[in-house]
Amino acid sequence: MNERFNHPLWTHLPAVAALAAFIGAIVSAMPLPSSAATHFGINGQPDGFGSPWPGLLTVIGVSVLVIGIGVSSAEQWSRGETRKSFHWWSLFDDTFVGFMSGLGIAYVRFITASGDTFTFPWTTVAIVAGAVIGASVLLEAVRPFRQYEGTSTKSSDANVSILSKTVRERLDQGAPVAYWDVQNPWWNRIVSIAIPIAVVAQATVDYVQTGEFEVMPLAAGVLIIVLLLGGMRTTVDRRSITVRFGTPGIRALRVAVQEIEEVALRPFVPLGEFHGYGIRHNGYMKGVFLKGGVGVELTTRQGGHYLIGSDNPERLAAIIEAVSRTASVK
Repeated sequence: MNERFNHPLWTHLPAVAALAAFIGAIVSAMPLPSSAATHFGINGQPDGFGSPWPGLLTVIGVSVLVIGIGVSSAEQWSRGETRKSFHWWSLFDDTFVGFMSGLGIAYVRFITASGDTFTFPWTTVAIVAGAVIGASVLLEAVRPFRQYEGTSTKSSDANVSILSKTVRERLDQGAPVAYWDVQNPWWNRIVSIAIPIAVVAQATVDYVQTGEFEVMPLAAGVLIIVLLLGGMRTTVDRRSITVRFGTPGIRALRVAVQEIEEVALRPFVPLGEFHGYGIRHNGYMKGVFLKGGVGVELTTRQGGHYLIGSDNPERLAAIIEAVSRTASVK
């Protein structure tokens, strides 16, 4: 019986442990002062006071969200593996949560000790974040490779005719089919990683200089990760063709196999025909793509038209054709 998660959840324990340590520091220090320093000048002197709870709860909430994104990203990575490979992006949630937890623990100690000056707690942050990152690297290194069901029909297969034949045989045998096609151009990889890192770095600099934690820039960085990281993923199984975007796999298109009337390759120009990239509609058909060139056009029995972008359109079209033909025969 297949597990719900293909990627082992225990690889995320370092980030969870760091967050638990931060929450534990808050609980052990309760009751917290009703009014404490919440804003600091560049010299570390408090220049703003109020309840510490909004800032602390914000850090906890954002950390939980980042861990969730990390779990989703690791799962998508694991399902797309044809062999074991180190997932470097899996260190992001551990690094972020370790850093924020170390900073939060030092802040809790400061407000409960009624200190005069809050200097950046390099030692505490280095110990917490360092331990978390080290543990995360170790767990990712020993993580076992788990072949996701149907990975023998992935887009890495070179020969289209052999791949199509393999799919038909699996369908006839009642075996699971799970074909994955990823479109993630260089510009999307840069935007989805570089911008969030820059946002987090700037938020950290602002916090060190002013003592004020800006939530909105950080939320914008997280939103970019959610919408763009991982690019566009098209999956084909015996029931449907589904296109998802971003880390959590936000569904942009789903077409039931039984509804497909025709499958064809179609050259297209994103800016000329759809005036952009992503999820588009030109009045005649709905398109989902991150690159131009040649896509796979699906025509449904109800007269719907859909264009799916792909770096391997011939293979994607062959798989959809094989699955839809089998469904129509049955």
